[in-house]
Amino acid sequence: MNLAIDIGNTSIKKATFLDNSMSSIHKIKYSKSKLNEIKAVFSKDLIKFNNISICSVVPEVNIYLKKTFANNKNFYFIQKKPLKSFVHHKKIKLENSNKFFGKNTKDALLSGFNTGYKTMIEGYIKLIKDKFNSNFKVIFTGGYASNVFNNNNQYLYKEDLTLLGISLYHQMFKQ
Repeated sequence: MNLAIDIGNTSIKKATFLDNSMSSIHKIKYSKSKLNEIKAVFSKDLIKFNNISICSVVPEVNIYLKKTFANNKNFYFIQKKPLKSFVHHKKIKLENSNKFFGKNTKDALLSGFNTGYKTMIEGYIKLIKDKFNSNFKVIFTGGYASNVFNNNNQYLYKEDLTLLGISLYHQMFKQ
């Protein structure tokens, strides 16, 4: 049995995989300032699973895990580059907002995120659909996608798409 792990900025998602089926999805909230908690979680996993494939956007966690579990041959890292964003400002927690203008810093940032990014992404999707003269399905994944597109029926939101991709990667290249 294999384990796929998706390490994001605010949570870690884990799913077990056997052949082509995914099960037992667990979401763990964590803090980069408490990396020892992550060590305890992964130490148990090393005993249970044949292979662990990890995809992470958090360089600090990658360095910590690689150093802590350096001797383990069943740890595989799938590399991807992190995206820097204003989203992790210490005053601000992302939430839905229908405001177009903000009267304070928080409301202005939320307006920019909820209205600005949503408008930009929808415009980009339209350009791609027009370019290819196709009405293909659009699938969003990631922690903040549900905040922006949760009430929009024309798009799909697949929270665990990254875990599925990790599993497929492992099946293609590591067996």
